[in-house]
Amino acid sequence: LRVQLLDGGLESWESLFIRKALDKSPDIKVDFTWVRDDKVLAAGPMEQLLFDRSLYDVFILRDIPRSRIPPQALERLQEAVKSGGGFVMLGGRQSFGPGGFAGSPVATLLPAVIHPGDLPVDRPVVMRPTNQGLSHFVMRLGSELETPKMWESLLPLDGASTFSERKGTALVLAESADGAPLVLAQDFGNGRTMAVAV
Repeated sequence: LRVQLLDGGLESWESLFIRKALDKSPDIKVDFTWVRDDKVLAAGPMEQLLFDRSLYDVFILRDIPRSRIPPQALERLQEAVKSGGGFVMLGGRQSFGPGGFAGSPVATLLPAVIHPGDLPVDRPVVMRPTNQGLSHFVMRLGSELETPKMWESLLPLDGASTFSERKGTALVLAESADGAPLVLAQDFGNGRTMAVAV
């Protein structure tokens, strides 16, 4: 499984843990790009590698505003997912609505409805799988009996992005203690997409 991971967040430790988790599998190869300014994705060879389905199976975006991604690359992402690729947007200050993705090809792909006014939550958030989530392979942390206990043992998170609403076909795999959706998933064409608020 070939993964393109793009991260523009200020906190380097989050992407480090994501890469370490993925690297534990001998079947997953991650290509990581740290997007620290407007030029990284917009010029040179990197622009041609963005969301190339012939090179990658899964694309992960975290905390990168729409303004840093060339429009033609976003169109390429949509086609890559339609043809069988996977796409995940992770929460961050520049993800989803605050990142300017409303009305973009990314908004079409995601299982959440994205609005420009959606603001991140800056308080502790407890994330727990829904009943639907507990039966979904993405949310499994152990055996069927171990998984609910493992989720219960996890500490609250520092915050989360917010979604105004989920799309009709989306599965709610996890939510906050007050019922706000935190992990949404859906099929898109021949591919799959996820919106992960944390």
